[in-house]
Amino acid sequence: MNDKSFCRVLIVLMMGCLFCVALIPTVRTSSLAGFFATIFIVGISVNVLYLQFRKHQKFSFLARPGTGRRFFRLLLLVPLVSFVWTVCDDAFERRLPILLDAIHFTEKTDVAKRDLGVPLVVGWPIKGSFDENQESAHRTLLIPVSGSHGQGSLRVVGTKANGVWKLTELTLILRDTNVRESIETGGPQ
Repeated sequence: MNDKSFCRVLIVLMMGCLFCVALIPTVRTSSLAGFFATIFIVGISVNVLYLQFRKHQKFSFLARPGTGRRFFRLLLLVPLVSFVWTVCDDAFERRLPILLDAIHFTEKTDVAKRDLGVPLVVGWPIKGSFDENQESAHRTLLIPVSGSHGQGSLRVVGTKANGVWKLTELTLILRDTNVRESIETGGPQ
């Protein structure tokens, strides 16, 4: 694929992703929406500028196939790859049973009803970490949530023992005040 076609494909893909960031409500209200919008605008601009410079002047290290050209193309792909990575990671985290348990449990609490309102809407992206050994596993999730009158993040900690996940900690962190409210889960169940 020549440079012109490569850059045009990237521009179309990045514009599509930029529209997703701008139009999908859960993405638009996330803490990363501004970051991704910025990197897509920069990525589109760099591709357009590169195409303009290539029209008028040949860059010797980019005009011939080789390491320089491959490296430059990889740099042009960074915004798109980082967005796709975040979307895939988020999609994986959304399928975890512990996430669904945490949301259902939180919606039933007075804390969530008072501070956020119900129903809870899960935002984007969900961030997670995982630690596993032969006997047990430990997962921590940070879930952006919003309700009818508030927004925040839900910090979820779960443990896996004998193949079963249990909620061990739920903490609601309100966005505007950074107030942390522990939600009682009954400890390790």
